[in-house]
Amino acid sequence: MTTRDDDMLAGAVDRTAETIREYVRQIESGEYGDEWTITDEFGNQATVTASSESDALDMVYDTPEYLSLIHGDADSWDVERVEADEPTVNETPIYEYPLEIVDRRGSAFAVVLGIGGPHIEVTANGWESARLEGYWGGSRVTRYGDYLSTFLDYFIDRDDSEV
Repeated sequence: MTTRDDDMLAGAVDRTAETIREYVRQIESGEYGDEWTITDEFGNQATVTASSESDALDMVYDTPEYLSLIHGDADSWDVERVEADEPTVNETPIYEYPLEIVDRRGSAFAVVLGIGGPHIEVTANGWESARLEGYWGGSRVTRYGDYLSTFLDYFIDRDDSEV
C-alpha cells in the first residue's frame, strides 16, 4: 500500500476512535445523546451536534448559519440536551453502530465496526486490554486506550464468557 493509503487507514481508525470516545463519555456519564437545542428569548431554535453544552454554544455562536436563526445575547439563550434512550452519536444509537459482535468460545472478543476497505474492530483476547485495529490491504493500524475496554464491555460480558 502507498503512504496515502496508510494515511487514509490511520485517519479512518482515528475517526472511529473519536466516535468510540464519545459513546464511552455518554456511557460513563449516563447522559445520552449528542444533540442540543438552543432557544433564544424570542423562541427561535437551532439544534446542533456537540459533546457538551459549551461546545453547542460555541458552535452556534461561531457559525453564521446558526447565528442567523438565533438572536440576542448568548447569556439569555436556553440550552437543552436532546435526551436519547441509549448512548447516541451523530443520530446513531450505540446498538446500531457495530456490524457484528463476536462473543463465542475459542475466538477473540470483537465488536466489528467496518468491513472491506478498511476493516475496523475493537477486539481483545479474554481479559487483556481492548484495542482498536484497522486493516486494509497489507496495512494495519492499532490504537490502545482504557475507553476501548469500556466500549467492548458494553457489548460483551467478559465475566461470563470464556475464551
